[in-house]
Amino acid sequence: MGSDFTIDLTAISDINFLDPITPTLIGKDSNPIPEPKSRLFHHQRSFLGCFSCRLRKNIDYESVRRWKDNPEPQKTMAIAEIIAGYVTNHYDFITTAPPSAHRNLDSYCCFKLAGAVSAITGIPFMVSFQQRQFKSKHGRFESLRAEAPVLMPGWNYHGKSILFIDDFITSGMTAKTCYDALRAQGNHVDGLIYCQF
Repeated sequence: MGSDFTIDLTAISDINFLDPITPTLIGKDSNPIPEPKSRLFHHQRSFLGCFSCRLRKNIDYESVRRWKDNPEPQKTMAIAEIIAGYVTNHYDFITTAPPSAHRNLDSYCCFKLAGAVSAITGIPFMVSFQQRQFKSKHGRFESLRAEAPVLMPGWNYHGKSILFIDDFITSGMTAKTCYDALRAQGNHVDGLIYCQF
């Protein structure tokens, strides 16, 4: 989809983004549309485009935290299969948020997750952002203090359709600043986030 999508979410608490009026995340069988396996929730008032969060309640945070520090392939693939189940549009590539300063790039959970989603969907995964130099924790205030995401040297993509995926969202600041950086290059950006902390 080449155009932006926006909706006023101030009066709506739960939106099913598998609804047929949504331009980016529709059921695989459009006639009739099946009941979704779960609901996706839009992160309110932050984005143009379709940015959706799968889980907001009943999350085993300790399990997610353990996975972030040690992204075991089985758990990574389980999360990737859930995310991939909602990918029905064409995307030129998948990308994700920049690693925090303390993350080991060889075992960075979001790189592993994006790679697994890529393997399932056949959409190439591309690292778009350099590792953060200062941000080492999560949360709104930490994100406000951190430097803006910086695109990788030689990253020169314009007019592409990009799927941004992430494991979890707190305030939405990192996803928003990544979105802004990709949109500034003239790209269409949709996002899927696994859960909200």
